[in-house]
Amino acid sequence: MAQPFASRRRHLTAAAHRARLNERARRPVPASAQRWLWADGSLTARLRGLGEVKVTRLRQGPQALHSLEQRLLGVRHGHVREVLLWVDERPAVWARSVVDARSVKGAWRALRGLGNRPLAELLFTDRLVRRTPLQAGRPRAHSLPASHLQRGWPQEKAAASAPAWWRWSVFTRRGQALLVQEAIAPWVLCRQPPNAAR
Repeated sequence: MAQPFASRRRHLTAAAHRARLNERARRPVPASAQRWLWADGSLTARLRGLGEVKVTRLRQGPQALHSLEQRLLGVRHGHVREVLLWVDERPAVWARSVVDARSVKGAWRALRGLGNRPLAELLFTDRLVRRTPLQAGRPRAHSLPASHLQRGWPQEKAAASAPAWWRWSVFTRRGQALLVQEAIAPWVLCRQPPNAAR
């Protein structure tokens, strides 16, 4: 049975919309955003140069991983911690940290006890921690990373302030990997990042 014209049109319109979103996801990082997306050292420390930073833990525990996480960590399931960082009561960064479930009982066991404290307290005070180069991009439309971000960002502020760019890198400690992903709000990317110590 032939598909009704109106239904085909809606399908094509939705497909075209997804294609446009995914095309934007492949665009180069704009110069104004590079200052934050590729800034080395602690992102939390730089945010403190903009105002008072607070951390809200959104969720933590075992979870199935999306394709990027699987590729970088080599596992399908892991221990996930998602937080929202606020600057002067304004949502600034959504962050998702992922480790192999075994690592949360090993080199990264301190991750379980962080609560609402920033992860930077672990990463940038430990001489045993090493970091891979930062990478940045846009989550593809309707992808798992995009849905995780949408779920974690305050819904009443989503339309105006939801991040469109994110960055990620892998930290290692005693041979065990921790993937950190950070999606930064547009209002932050427009600001000059303060200098921060490593």
